[in-house]
Amino acid sequence: MTSKSTSVNSQRQFIRYVVLDWNIIQYWLSPKMRKAITPVLNDMDTANLQFTVSDISIYEAQRKIPTGKHMESVNFLDAFPRFPIEKIILTLTGSVVSCYHDHDMTKSHSSEISLQDSINAASCLASGALLVTADYNDYPRPFFNEVYRWDIANEKGNSQKIYLLEPDTNQFIKHIAKWLKH
Repeated sequence: MTSKSTSVNSQRQFIRYVVLDWNIIQYWLSPKMRKAITPVLNDMDTANLQFTVSDISIYEAQRKIPTGKHMESVNFLDAFPRFPIEKIILTLTGSVVSCYHDHDMTKSHSSEISLQDSINAASCLASGALLVTADYNDYPRPFFNEVYRWDIANEKGNSQKIYLLEPDTNQFIKHIAKWLKH
C-alpha cells in the first residue's frame, strides 16, 4: 500500500496509516461510546493520519456483532482502506507470536494475545503503520511504543485510556535475528 501525499506550500506531506483495533471500531459503532471516541479520532484525522483496518476486522465484525448488525459493521469497515491478509502478513504474524512468546517481558501473557491482534501487529510491522487501541496489553512493550494517550469516559463514566502505538521494528528485528543465528 502506498502513502497518499498532498502538496502544502510546495512541500510534500505524507499521510501515515493508523490501523484501528477492533475495540476502537466497537466504540465508534456504539452510540454510547461514539461521542467519547470522536474527539480522539478527530485529533488523529487532523494530524495527517489515515485510518485503515486489517481484513481480520471483517471476521471480528461477523463474530462479535449482535444479530442484525452484521451488514452495518461490514459497510462501516468498507469505508476504510484495508490491509489484506497475504502471505507476508501471515509470515510476520507467526514471527510476532513467536517474539511475544519468547521475550522475557511478554512470554507470561503471550497466550492471552489473540490471533486477530497479532495479525494487526503484523500489518503495522509490514507497512510502518501506527495502531490505535484501548488495550495496550494486546500490543505489548517492548514491541510497541506509546506515541500518544487520550483519556475518555467509558459507558459507565469511568476513565478509559486510548493509545496510539508504534511498532518498534528494531525490537522485532533484534529478536528475529537471534533465531537466524541458530
